[in-house]
Amino acid sequence: MSNCCCKNKCWMRFLPHNWLCLKGLSVLFVILFYILLILWLVQVCFVIFSGIPAMRLAGATNRVIFGALWEQAPTILTPVVYMIVFLSVSKILKALHKIIHAVAPCCEQKQIAQETQEETK
Repeated sequence: MSNCCCKNKCWMRFLPHNWLCLKGLSVLFVILFYILLILWLVQVCFVIFSGIPAMRLAGATNRVIFGALWEQAPTILTPVVYMIVFLSVSKILKALHKIIHAVAPCCEQKQIAQETQEETK
């Protein structure tokens, strides 16, 4: 779960958006990016290495082959769009994580700072 300041006080910690912190969500989106990248590479290799030679053996012309590849373009380019979105969300979450820790440090750090201030007085 995330390090929420009201961790022990409120029921909000049980909601799904609090299960992972921003850093954890960033890692999750990077993992999704790499999974989709691997699946996309397999799909592209399958289209290139199985589709084109089979059409050549069937006696298709270049125009027919490129037409068939053009029909496959939406199924090949859609994962690319998702990969860009996953990577962008990951970078945004990582930046938000850095901003939050710069602006509002963790609760334990605040408590330590208050204890040291009390000790110095």
